[in-house]
Amino acid sequence: DYETLYEYGEKGNKLRMVRIKSGEIIQYTAFENDPSNLIIKDVVYKGRGQDALWLTSDDEIEKYHLFWYDNGKIARIAEYRADHSGRGMDNLWFSPDDQIFATKEFSYCEDGYMSKIKKCIGPGSDKLWFTKDDIVQYYTVYNYASHPKHNLKKGT
Repeated sequence: DYETLYEYGEKGNKLRMVRIKSGEIIQYTAFENDPSNLIIKDVVYKGRGQDALWLTSDDEIEKYHLFWYDNGKIARIAEYRADHSGRGMDNLWFSPDDQIFATKEFSYCEDGYMSKIKKCIGPGSDKLWFTKDDIVQYYTVYNYASHPKHNLKKGT
């Protein structure tokens, strides 16, 4: 139902993704990269702000994600949503009291392939995210054994 356009920077880094339906922008995502071009934050905008123009500083935020890496591989993502107190008590985005809505953690097998994604929807009884008691919504497990380029040994 919509078309997705991507904008890239000089170094090939993703800058923005725009969704268009019937010739009109319906949503866009802005990406922030670190010096090595890894995405460290994305912000999803769902509406024009008071100026009634898209792609301006007052556009309405739906959610944002923060990304963490380990040796260049995605390790964790935290999601903050407008419709779930994402702005925190101060009602300002991107401040220390923003409330995490959900997280994802990524695991890799010894040859570097992604092996598992764990999505959590609650911090558990310790009230801390990314700990063992987080409330898991689902796991995605990848099996590369049948992939011709994958050289996993049987039983790993």
